Amino acid sequence: MQIHSIAVLPLVNFSGDPQQEYFADGMTEELIAELGKVQALRVISRQSVMHYKGTNKTVPQIARELQVDAVIEGSAMRTTDRVRITAQLIQANPERHLWSENYERNFSDAITLQDEMAHAIVREIRVALTPQERQSLVNVPPVSTEAYEAYLKGRYYQDRFGIEDKIKAREWFQRAIEKDPQFAPAYAWLGWTYTESYNNWGGSIRESYERAMALAQQAIALDDGLAESHIVLAKIRREYDWDWAGAEREFKKAISINPSSASAHASYATLLSYLGRHDEAVREAKLALQLDPVAHYTNLELGYDFYRARRYDEAIDQFQKTLDLDRNISFAYYGLGRTYLETGNVNEAVLALEKGNSLRFGESRPEGILGYAYAAAGNKAKALQIVYQLKSLREQGDPDATFELVRVYTGMGDKDRALEFLQKAYEEHHPALRAIKVDPQFDRLRSDARFQELVRRMNFPP
Repeated sequence: MQIHSIAVLPLVNFSGDPQQEYFADGMTEELIAELGKVQALRVISRQSVMHYKGTNKTVPQIARELQVDAVIEGSAMRTTDRVRITAQLIQANPERHLWSENYERNFSDAITLQDEMAHAIVREIRVALTPQERQSLVNVPPVSTEAYEAYLKGRYYQDRFGIEDKIKAREWFQRAIEKDPQFAPAYAWLGWTYTESYNNWGGSIRESYERAMALAQQAIALDDGLAESHIVLAKIRREYDWDWAGAEREFKKAISINPSSASAHASYATLLSYLGRHDEAVREAKLALQLDPVAHYTNLELGYDFYRARRYDEAIDQFQKTLDLDRNISFAYYGLGRTYLETGNVNEAVLALEKGNSLRFGESRPEGILGYAYAAAGNKAKALQIVYQLKSLREQGDPDATFELVRVYTGMGDKDRALEFLQKAYEEHHPALRAIKVDPQFDRLRSDARFQELVRRMNFPP
């Protein structure tokens, strides 16, 4: 049987020290990234495999759920200056062991160990490598031990969901750069943190994206073969520069480097959706979902692509599937609420949006779309209450409050106020403006010449 798809299950932390969990998870993620460079192999992304951490499910069960031909499982142990990793490759159907190996190295050799393991696995499953892939798996730049350890800790916290985790991730990536200024992945991932969490470090939108740009460019200057660097650059082009062609080039570059990057495919799908290329967007989102089938973000991406394509029944079904994975995903409730608004189910929309807002913010702040829904339900008092809260937050420097006011005023039918704050959001280059060409929510504004002029200035292609 030829193996075309594979899942790297989370390596078990055999150190006995919970503080070393970052190392086992980091080695898992790095091996996924190395194998993901191989065009002929579909490699399941991190979030989906982490769903099976500590599971009692059998290899055939996991392989069936992830739709892969084989899995890799094993363990990792870190002592002060030594690394021990065991790994085995198991074919799923029929179940049989294909390969196993024990590795023991100095910690300073951990990064080259990933490439050695990837090579061994590729040889065993007889996947053909292109010359570029062969060179990529061999050409491993050296890195200091301290920098690599800090980088792995940064990746560990980056993959968690809390604001405090994201702050810790940024600190560890910064430390990795300080320990080794030539270590490109740390620059790429530090830049990533500034594109996805501009509102939790105290800087402005402009400062966040400028920092992200400088870091991505530095990463590319050091190593042009990192998919993450090009994803960061593509996100900046899409969300801040509104350079749509440039964003597409960078997403395609990232995918060419790592065809199994679900993040690259999902983010590219978002771009296609914003440009109104809905069939392409859905195809790309479905590909991302194949690579990361139980991850929140891939399931959400497909739902929002259906929503922007006005395929509302499919959007509702996809958001419900996302909630079947986890009932606490706030953005799935937001997606449901927005879709219900477009189908006229206003009461269901309010309930879904209230649930999403409580999961994301609790009582600390409202989302503008909730004010939109209150207005649509005829509850002007509650909509105005959200307006007052958002204006207060805006005065305090909240970078999202301006655009959220656009949502509420649109729902209230106050076109002049909505367009006034939309202009302010444009001046601030708020990332949410990227969707205004296709988002059904703004249909109430679409015929206004002021709205059309703003869309024109954002350089959307015809």
